[in-house]
Amino acid sequence: TGRDLLSRTADNLFWLRRYAERAEGTMRVLRSAMSRFLEDGRPDSNPAVLDRLLRLQLERGPQLPAPAAPPGWRVVEELVGLLMYGQRPYGLRDSLDQLHRTATLVRDQISHDAWRMLNALHVDRRWRQPKSGALAWPLLELLDEGIRALNAFSGTEAENMTRNYAWRFLEIGRRIERAWQLAELLRELVCDTAEPEHDGSLRLLLELGDSFMTYRSRYLMTPLTAPVLDLLLLDETNPRGIAWQLAQLDAHLALLPSDGPHRGPGHRQLLHMLTAVRLAEIEELCDRDADDRPALLERLLVQLVDGLPQLSDTIGRSYFAHAETPIATLVMRRRDEP
Repeated sequence: TGRDLLSRTADNLFWLRRYAERAEGTMRVLRSAMSRFLEDGRPDSNPAVLDRLLRLQLERGPQLPAPAAPPGWRVVEELVGLLMYGQRPYGLRDSLDQLHRTATLVRDQISHDAWRMLNALHVDRRWRQPKSGALAWPLLELLDEGIRALNAFSGTEAENMTRNYAWRFLEIGRRIERAWQLAELLRELVCDTAEPEHDGSLRLLLELGDSFMTYRSRYLMTPLTAPVLDLLLLDETNPRGIAWQLAQLDAHLALLPSDGPHRGPGHRQLLHMLTAVRLAEIEELCDRDADDRPALLERLLVQLVDGLPQLSDTIGRSYFAHAETPIATLVMRRRDEP
């Protein structure tokens, strides 16, 4: 049937898609920051917002020293270079290296075209050679090429793979990583600023979530907090939004093998998050407390930011034991039980 899948292969497929999504997310952040360097007259070119955004990407690695001066273009430029070429966890160079490593391990599970796309990113020296001087248009064009290559990989995966366990674990990794990244961005760009509607945070958020044109066609207005949250957090029809990712995860986890007839621990963890998103009221999420913070929104986003890595760990313990037992065997075992 083609349903047999070794646990080690499932593990590598899961992380292949997470690294691909992580690399694409970092590229989008860098492209947004760089475009604001290079394009004059941007109404939302706020160095403080970009500084917070880039430091969010860097805070998972070694602690950076605080800048001596208020955030400015030079500080942001240094952070862009560090994210682009620095040897740091979650940096672009690290994500691309891990992407190539996992793709090599599962080369027999992905199409030849998909392998060529990912290998081309690895062998292109432009991703590894810092350019002297300030940011320039060729670097921005390189990021555009990288995003297109990863989007092409996603399309190849969606159109060429049969819907077996290999494809399902790819999708689970993709949905977890995308939902987690967007939850962190929402917390940084909406909760940690007093005026997200005036400092360019909402426009930047729509750009990073690849939903700006959807927003314009639906709301016909400048970015406001309530409709942006509705589109990126609560809307289950937006494939770039958090609610869509959680709903897709629910569908995938329901079809994974389990040791009993009931939902496994990972599926129950997911249902807690999905239910919280589905029950949220947009007006309450936008209300700010005495400290001028959206307390309910922040609580929901913290639940997602903390819960999604826990879900990833639970899936790893349940299916990636490296016992080299085909996953389909668990299904047969369950069916044979009285």
